[in-house]
Amino acid sequence: ETPCVQDHAMPVLRPLEPVRAVLRFLWSPIRKLRQRIRKSRGPIRNMAALPPTVQKIINDNVYGLPRLPINPLGDTLERYLTSVKPLCTPDEYAAQEKLCAEFQNGVGAQLHADLVSEDAHEGYPFSFIEKHWDVMYNGLRCPAPVNISPFFAINDEKDAKDMVQCARAAKFVHGFTRWTRKVLAGELEQDKDMCSHAYPKHFSSAKIPVKGMDELAMYPDSRHITVISNGNVFTLEIVSLEGTILEVTGIQAKLEDIVKRAHAEGAGSLPILTAEDRDVWADARASLEAVDGNKDKLQAIDAGIIAVCLDESPVKAGDLHERAQNLLVGPGSNRWWDKQQLVVDGSGFMGIVFEHSYGDGTNWGRFINDVMADVEGKLAVMATHEASAASDAVHVTLTVPASVQSTIDAAKANYRKLQDDISIEVLDFSSFGKDEIKTWNCSPDAVLQLAFQAAYFSLHNKMPPVYEACATRKFFHGRTETIRACTEASTAFCKALVSKAPKEEAVALMQSAAKTHSAISKAAAGGMGIDRHLTAMANNAAAKGMATPALFADAKFQYAKNWLLSTSNGSGPFLAMFGFAAVIPEGYGLGYLIENKKVNIVCTCFNSCKDTDAKKMAASIANTLNAMCALK
Repeated sequence: ETPCVQDHAMPVLRPLEPVRAVLRFLWSPIRKLRQRIRKSRGPIRNMAALPPTVQKIINDNVYGLPRLPINPLGDTLERYLTSVKPLCTPDEYAAQEKLCAEFQNGVGAQLHADLVSEDAHEGYPFSFIEKHWDVMYNGLRCPAPVNISPFFAINDEKDAKDMVQCARAAKFVHGFTRWTRKVLAGELEQDKDMCSHAYPKHFSSAKIPVKGMDELAMYPDSRHITVISNGNVFTLEIVSLEGTILEVTGIQAKLEDIVKRAHAEGAGSLPILTAEDRDVWADARASLEAVDGNKDKLQAIDAGIIAVCLDESPVKAGDLHERAQNLLVGPGSNRWWDKQQLVVDGSGFMGIVFEHSYGDGTNWGRFINDVMADVEGKLAVMATHEASAASDAVHVTLTVPASVQSTIDAAKANYRKLQDDISIEVLDFSSFGKDEIKTWNCSPDAVLQLAFQAAYFSLHNKMPPVYEACATRKFFHGRTETIRACTEASTAFCKALVSKAPKEEAVALMQSAAKTHSAISKAAAGGMGIDRHLTAMANNAAAKGMATPALFADAKFQYAKNWLLSTSNGSGPFLAMFGFAAVIPEGYGLGYLIENKKVNIVCTCFNSCKDTDAKKMAASIANTLNAMCALK
């Protein structure tokens, strides 16, 4: 999971102003949360219409998982103080201690008690943070690309001759559709001791733009996919009324036909609207739906089991930078950002671009693993039908009013600004991987986190606030928590490494810092993090119209969650890259995969920030990893 959310000022995109607004969104009194969420059903607009099997997966705690705990206020504040100490001078830390004591003995005690009371109920929200998280994701008005759409790149085929666009897309679509049938039938094997409630939201669904607060629409009975080629949108039925799935060769033939038809039609541009500010897109969609026939067509796009984006061939096949760029900010008119998207370019390179509002990295990794295992023939056979028994794809054409055409033209310009501001550098570090790191008596993830911090320190001569995402799926409806990875121990190690301290001293500090990191990671995953607790209390204070508590208004408190490094470990089978954008103007985004013999890191920042440089950061990380290896 990654916190890639920002808030862009509109109607003119200003890509670097936005980000602080999202941080303010989480902590300031401008959001009346209790008025912004539909208490009876949460953010799913058609929950009551969903089949019982789907409602059961979402609403019933079938695995008997515990509820996400609300920790004692004193414990949360103590952990907060530990996390903020390396970012403070002694005087600043003393001020933080005073603020925490005042909060605990004052307004904080009531906010905590109210949160505990509010959480003592059945049904939605299923945890103390779920309502706030849903409101945050659905209430953000910034565009989806860059802000809330991370990506996974999938490994190439072992044989180059199998890198064929429509053939690869067809295999994945077939496997993904099979996977969705298992979910719908309630037959998906549980991730050990982990919640599965999010899986039905990952297919046959779309985030619908609504002024002020988006909604999730789910269509589990859908039997078609949405396909976009050359900016033209098609629907293709791949599940028969009898429940059989179109065979792989049949899907491939239909996709190839779509590509031909799309290029014969000429370039389309309607999908670029999904890349706009959410209120702008909501207004445009309302105007489109006012035209007879358009509403049903838009719903057909939304209902697709998955959106398949068939892109043109790359300028340089195999180039990692171009691949990452295409997944993060690829052709805006060939995406439907409201949905989960399979992107396959003309060279056969393939990746998934995610709509982050309803799921996180471990969900995505699971379905990619299952689907790719299916592609390799490792799962049971399911009934199929031949292409001759399938309908041809339907070209979805809407009547576009002049006012919406103007919005499309503006959306293209805004998206180009967003593309131009993103800087991406891919570090495919092959000197060693987790096999080597384990010989250092350190966790591989901890070593990467130390390398990121030391690399930043060597470039900027200061320690950064660091967000590392971790899953809390061992709890019912659990999603994520923050690992505040910058610690006193990591600070001591980074300073020792950069100053070239004696090897024995540096090794001892590295192992101590790695042990500390593993401990705080385990605590966060076990429901003992701090950020979700603090966020819920701050939001409730805002909803009650209270003055912002002094602790939450404090500049150092705010700085400590100004994530100069936003990081996430997406390691898993079949994956080649994992990437997302930085979450503040002066920050870096670091998505990474740790393999046995190598590490892949996608480093992002914003070109309009003079203080950051993705190439320099990636080089600094490589140098730091090599320096750490030299300590052994």
